[in-house]
Amino acid sequence: MKLPESARKNTPAKLAIISLAACLASVSNAYADAYYGRIDVAGYGQSQQNAQSADVLIDAFIPILQMPSTLWYTNFRGFSRSKSGFEGNLGTGIRWISADNSTLAGAYGFFDRRRTETGNYFNQGVVGGELWYNNLFIGGNVYVPMGQTEKQTDLYNFVDLIPLEDDVRSDIYNLMAAPGFEKSMGGFDIEVGYEILPGFTAFAGGYVFTASEIDSVVGPRVRATYDWTNVEKGQKILGIFDKISFETEARNDQLRGTSWYGGIRFSVGLGKLPKLQGAARHMLDPVRRDIDLVTTGYHLDPELIRSLTIAEVRNWDELTDANRNEKINAILVKEDIAFNRELPLSDGKTLTGDRLEVTTNSGGITFDVSLKAQSELPTLSSVGHNLIKINSNAMIYDLNLSVSNPTQYAVISNINPNQSIEKLQIDNVYANGPLSITLNNDNKGYLWVNRSTFNDGN
Repeated sequence: MKLPESARKNTPAKLAIISLAACLASVSNAYADAYYGRIDVAGYGQSQQNAQSADVLIDAFIPILQMPSTLWYTNFRGFSRSKSGFEGNLGTGIRWISADNSTLAGAYGFFDRRRTETGNYFNQGVVGGELWYNNLFIGGNVYVPMGQTEKQTDLYNFVDLIPLEDDVRSDIYNLMAAPGFEKSMGGFDIEVGYEILPGFTAFAGGYVFTASEIDSVVGPRVRATYDWTNVEKGQKILGIFDKISFETEARNDQLRGTSWYGGIRFSVGLGKLPKLQGAARHMLDPVRRDIDLVTTGYHLDPELIRSLTIAEVRNWDELTDANRNEKINAILVKEDIAFNRELPLSDGKTLTGDRLEVTTNSGGITFDVSLKAQSELPTLSSVGHNLIKINSNAMIYDLNLSVSNPTQYAVISNINPNQSIEKLQIDNVYANGPLSITLNNDNKGYLWVNRSTFNDGN
């Protein structure tokens, strides 16, 4: 039979494709049973900077393609910490084994996403390589932050209270404040190991991580692992586990001090356990790489540092003196204060029992600063009068407010009933009376109330 012209032209190419596909299928089928995937579950205890945590790891290693000396795989790792931190890694890699099983070489790449204990998310890319030669191991990784590498975090704000020399009062301070942040660090690590006894391997190495505005993190680490396995016989432990591994590590650097962890890992194969010898025993080993490093700091750029003057008050006289002093930005109430008159709060003042809202000199960042005045909120109370009178702008935080007759008196009201308020911020304030104010009627008036309770007197 004579083939059509179009078929005769494409026949060599088609035959080549069919032959290659048949070859790959044959190779894949021939080695389909060489390596199966595995799922690991591990638990770790960790001690770092006098703090302990319990961590859980899930690691899924899935072969994609196998050939006589090569394994291409994908790997997912999820790492959860008891302090609400989490990291997920998804990557792929390739491993090659020599014909005599003496040498294993591999390369891999990962995409990581980490949630810190404060709820911030960071992304990172990792590339690395590994080499086993008989009992000797050499490996290393490069870590590259991706996307937004820095996020503002109030937990790490810089706060410094400096006493000011004053002829009248000794409880006036200059507050230096700067916004804190979390930042993802890039770097590399390298590790050398040796299998001293069957299954027992000791490792030593080091790491370097850097980021702008933060000291570099440089340090050594040592690690030891013991793998309980019958892989050379092709037998599962207890008929379930391909391997049970014990691991411990210690490291030291200037950021975290000396830290340690130890744990156990259970590996469950997704097929029968093959009989493996030499370096081939490591074809399904976990990828050796570190978790992403996110550190903390604060900005010391003059444009991001704000200086405020704060007065501590414990009675009516100190409260009124601080209120009249134009140099004082914030009044920190240290004790309960009762009086039988009104407090006309000066324009632009902050009245607080603990926190301040700070805006940087450049105006670009606003953040809260905790002064940790006392464990319970202090109380301001007035008998026979309204309590606090507002002129135009004020901030009131972290206080209990009380009036003698909530049906007759307001805890916060206008100094001048005919003058509207431009801006009033209230947070964490608990009052037994009403909030009675008039805002600017040209749509520029601003009232912000958060985590606060007021009573209308009924």
